[in-house]
Amino acid sequence: MIIYFFFFIILFLLSFSEVFFKKKDFSWLFFTLLLLCVLVSVRYNVGTDWARYVEHYKEIKPIWDLHFSDYIIEPLFVTIISLCKSVGLDYQICFFIFAIISIFVLFISFHKIGPYIAVPFLIYYGFHFLSYQMNIVRHGIMTSFIVLSWYYIYKRRIYSYILCISIGAMFQSLALMFMPFYFLLKYKYSIKQTFLFLLFSFLFYQFVDLNIVLLALPIFQSKMEYYTVGFYSEIDGSSYGFSIGFIFSLFLFFLLRLFLMKNRYDASINRERILLNCLMWSIFMGVIFNNLSLLVERIVGVLNMSITILLSLLVFSSRGKRQVIIFCFIVLYSLLSLMMNLKPKGIYNDNQFVPYQYKII
Repeated sequence: MIIYFFFFIILFLLSFSEVFFKKKDFSWLFFTLLLLCVLVSVRYNVGTDWARYVEHYKEIKPIWDLHFSDYIIEPLFVTIISLCKSVGLDYQICFFIFAIISIFVLFISFHKIGPYIAVPFLIYYGFHFLSYQMNIVRHGIMTSFIVLSWYYIYKRRIYSYILCISIGAMFQSLALMFMPFYFLLKYKYSIKQTFLFLLFSFLFYQFVDLNIVLLALPIFQSKMEYYTVGFYSEIDGSSYGFSIGFIFSLFLFFLLRLFLMKNRYDASINRERILLNCLMWSIFMGVIFNNLSLLVERIVGVLNMSITILLSLLVFSSRGKRQVIIFCFIVLYSLLSLMMNLKPKGIYNDNQFVPYQYKII
């Protein structure tokens, strides 16, 4: 477990230097992120999906034996594994390549959208790293490309946005569900509309059978069956619930929307509006999909990535004691989230990430 806290401390020091000494040390941050990729790639039996990805590697054929049907779903994921097998590389190299793509697309995203890079990575590490890098790996790569796509919304570059979503879909087809968000995220929602949407979400959650609605989507039918009437529907306690994290998201959204970022939100299309709308839609969808915890993780979790940059913007726009207090809160909240993620959980109350084991082949 010590290894996880070691990287948290490194990211904390880099964030502290970035905020209070105005130093963006790309070399040290780059080196730290590279070590995190190594940490992900050499792990052995760490993460619930580790064995499944190893099995994927064994099942996928070399590039010259692949057929067209092998490329229909998530072709980039298949191609990278197939190329690695074709030249005799081990599955650990595949894990490293996937981690490099995911983490460094995020690096580009944070650099383009936010005022800081180390700070959002500190938040990401506490909240999402273990899940996106050691469990739902394809989903983690997809998420990175979706975060990058937000930059192209306020830059009004729809083709670049479509390209980002399309690349993400080549790793995880669920990315296609985010295609309409180019229009949903740049719209200026009034406070009245926001409250009406929130009320509608609660009513939808209470009175609509989501299984029927989701299974009516032909493109995603097989995935929706997996989440709604398949294995996960039979697990007791799979409901997401209105957690502390959900309450915090709700509080943060209205604090920023009504007070701290009101003027920026009401101005022309900008990053503040895009990110606040991401958070707003994550709240709406978190309520609607409340009984389907896996969909909350897969869809709402992506939109919740906006918090990493929003909190960075909040630190950047603050001065003096308020900046110190907000930064300390971010560090503490990220640390508590990391500790929570390291606790035993899941169907069998097993520990997915502790102890950390590695194997170098």
